[in-house]
Amino acid sequence: MGFPDSPDGLPSSTAETVFEALARLNRDPDNSHVPSMLLDARRSQPMEVEVIVGEVVRMGKKYKVDMPHIDMLYALLLVKQNQILGRMMAQ
Repeated sequence: MGFPDSPDGLPSSTAETVFEALARLNRDPDNSHVPSMLLDARRSQPMEVEVIVGEVVRMGKKYKVDMPHIDMLYALLLVKQNQILGRMMAQ
């Protein structure tokens, strides 16, 4: 996939291994796994936006990796998170 090894990170093969495992999981028609962030959003509960997506965004910036789709996802999730928190505080 073209990810370089880095002295302070994981070997490049890790990214490929993770992508392959996720692809297999998502191709399985019997897979009923629902990601925890989706469960939280469906329940109008706070999501772990910062630790799950925010950290990826920060790492991308640190290593100068352009990730416009992840950046957009992060921005949209922050809006959703703020809506959920706003409703909780209004109760």
